[in-house]
Amino acid sequence: MKPILPRQNSAAPGTLLRVSSNAIDNVASPPPGSGKRRAPPDISHFDKLPNSAQISIQALAVVNGQGVSTLWRNCKEDPDFPRPIRLSPGCTRFNVGDIRAYLLKKADTSARPVRKRRLKGQVAI
Repeated sequence: MKPILPRQNSAAPGTLLRVSSNAIDNVASPPPGSGKRRAPPDISHFDKLPNSAQISIQALAVVNGQGVSTLWRNCKEDPDFPRPIRLSPGCTRFNVGDIRAYLLKKADTSARPVRKRRLKGQVAI
C-alpha cells in the first residue's frame, strides 16, 4: 500500500493526500461515527399517515419487526401480504392502508384460541 501523507496546504483539517502511481488523490476522512449502515427509518408518525401514503421496504421492516429479506420472501410466498408498488427500478413502496389491513388480519388470526391436542391414547368424549 502507498503511504498516506498529511496535506501541506490550507485544505480542510482531516483531508489527506494519497500517493499513488498515477497521481495524487485528495481523500477526505469520513466523519466520526459514519459507517455503511444507515439508521433505521423513523416510524413514530406511522399512525398519523393517511391510508393512501406509501412507505419504503426499510420502513416496513421496522413497522413489521422483520428483516428486509424476510419481507421480500413474504411478498413471494404469502398471498395476503401487501403488494409492492414499483415506482422505478430502484424505488419500491408499500401502501400504508394495505399494511394496516394486513397487520390487523395477522393480529386477528393469532388471537384465535389454539385447539388442544390430545395425547396419544386419549379418547375424545
